[in-house]
Order: sequence, then structure tokens, then C-alpha cells
Amino acid sequence: MPRTLNATLEAALDARDFTYPIIRAWFGVEGSKIVQADVKKYHLDLDTLKAEVYPITSIEGLGYDTIIIERGLKINGVEYSVFSCPFTIYQHNRIKDIFHITGHLFNATAASIGGDAAYDAVIENWLLTASVGGFEAEYLDDTADWLGYQFLPATTIRLDRNNLFPALLQAKYLIYVGDKWDVAGTSTVIVFSVADSLARSADHVLTITDLDTFDEMVYVKRFVWVDEAGFYQESIGSNLPIHNLGYLESTADPPAEVLFQYYPETKVTIPFHLKYLHGDCVEFNTHKTPIRVAEIFDPKHALPWRLEITPLNYTHINRAAPMPEDIRRINNYMPVSSSAYEFTGTPPSYFNGSAPNNTFFYSLTDGTLNYKDPEGNVHQLYT
Repeated sequence: MPRTLNATLEAALDARDFTYPIIRAWFGVEGSKIVQADVKKYHLDLDTLKAEVYPITSIEGLGYDTIIIERGLKINGVEYSVFSCPFTIYQHNRIKDIFHITGHLFNATAASIGGDAAYDAVIENWLLTASVGGFEAEYLDDTADWLGYQFLPATTIRLDRNNLFPALLQAKYLIYVGDKWDVAGTSTVIVFSVADSLARSADHVLTITDLDTFDEMVYVKRFVWVDEAGFYQESIGSNLPIHNLGYLESTADPPAEVLFQYYPETKVTIPFHLKYLHGDCVEFNTHKTPIRVAEIFDPKHALPWRLEITPLNYTHINRAAPMPEDIRRINNYMPVSSSAYEFTGTPPSYFNGSAPNNTFFYSLTDGTLNYKDPEGNVHQLYT
């Protein structure tokens, strides 16, 4: 769902008329815009921001904890611009009279969130604690079935840091949260699942040139999960790599029966524009894919103000992650990185026939880590 822009600004961006660019950094407290600084370089991605700004005396020593990037154009004497959401500042260094700033969309505060609710309620409760002043969620598809699915059974999600929660969303249902904009002090993030994006007609069609990176590989996965009765479930394709969804109730559907991803390592570089947004559906050649968008300003580059558009690499989430013994005990396997759920300890060794039901074990029959479900069926988790 591309950003809706002012018509005059969009026309100038389409024409690549960058004669009078607007690129500013705003520092403040809890998302306010108090002090303006000129920007030397910046890199704005899904939920991270790196910027180099020219020093001004009022930045130092005043306890500013957020940074906002303003970008746009001055057209016929009138300024048209878009503000990012406020990013919480994590690093602030001064090197040779240049401030180097690193920010994250979500803070590092510990939090507890009730998991015994629908996805949309859990996400919105998390956003109240994960951001300065609370972000508003804009859903790519506000009628999607997954919004009403039960997130977890009666469970409290305890987060060591709020900025770890997106990794859980990605692992559980391929859900992403990213910066959209701040309008009149109201900060909005875009929330979408990969399925939401792929269900759309292409928002953009991009042509691959010799200057781009194009990857023609196709990745595929299958899903495994546990329902409210404690039964192990899996989608079709028993020989495919596993993506562990965790808890999914029997009345809910997984994102897809077999998960395909096209062009995973492709990167297309184009001149700067504000219409492209994380989660937009883009067609490269013949197949569609959801994208993430990196805005970059670097005067020393051949294309100083540009976008790098890449497919969301969603098949690399949760690689070959085995199922924890009790998938519902969320506190025992909260992610400490964006990689995967982790299985800790040494599993017992059994021959397939002698392994107890509902057990993870090292198979002396297959030489692999296996799971024997409550009905006695043996599943190879990975080799």
C-alpha cells in the first residue's frame, strides 16, 4: 500500500526534480521536534536509522532521546515533506565534529504483555509500551483473518527488551512492523503479514538493470505448529525445510500450505521517492514479492539520494527450528535474536519404534533429530 503523497510532491519526485531537497534531522524528547540539525548522511530502513549530522551546540547535554528524519522537496518556494516516526537513540558519538546517531523504532525497555488475546490486541498493546508516546498501527489489510486469531493461550509474554518482539511476530506468522510516518505528532507504523502483501495486485513493477543484483533462486518451506489441544500439526511437503509457527489454534489457518519465496537476494537501486513503503507488493520479472525499502542519502555515492529495494527475506526466519517440548510455554523460548526458536539441552536417544509419544529425540534409526507426535508418527526435524 504505497504512501499517499501530496500531488505536487509526488509529481516532482516522479520527475526526479531534486533541485531543492529537504533533508533534516529533528532531535527531541519522547518524539517531540525541538532541535533541527543538517544531515550529512542517513540510512533509514524498516526499523533502524543511522545518521550523521552536523553539530549544533544545543544537541549536546540536553538529554534528547529521539531522532526524526524529515525529507521532501521545496517546490516554487513551498516546502513539501514527510517525517519519519521517532526513533529511540541508542548510540550518539561525536567524531571529527560530526554526530553519528544510531536509532531503533522500538525501545529497549522491558515489558509484560498479555498473550491471551487476538493478534491485533497483542500488537497494539505492545506498541503502547514499545514506543515513545505509543505508535498507531495501520494494517496493510485490516480485514485479514489472522488479526483475530488467538496469539497464545493463557500466557504473559515477558520481554527483556521491547525491540525483540518483532522477531517473535515474524516467526509466529510472518508479520512485520515498520516505519511509515509521523503526521502532526501522530506516529504510524505499517503492520502486515507476508500473506497480506502477496494477496494484493502488484503495487509496483520494477525492471532489473545491469546495475542491480538479481537472484533467480526460489526458496520453499513448510509449517509446523501445535494447536490448543497440544497436537503437533504440519502443512504439506514433508521433505521441505521447517518453519516453526509455534502456537496456532485448530480453527486458524497457517499463512500458506507451502511457502514460496522468489528472488530472495535481489536488490534494485532507484532514485529517491517517498511512495514506496515496506510491505508493498512488487513484481520483478514475472513473480510478486513483498519488499522492504532502505532510504539512503550519501553525497559521495554516484546516486546520492536513492532507494535500495529488496524482497523481504522471510524464508530465512526460523531456519530448521525444532519444536520446543511445550510450545505454549512462551517464556522458555523468547527469541534473543531474530534467528529462530532455540532447543536447549541434549535430547535422549531412541530407535524410532521405542521412542515415547510426544517426545523429541535423537533417532538411532535415522541419525537425525526427530519428533514423535502424540499419535506415534515420527517426524524428522532436520538432518
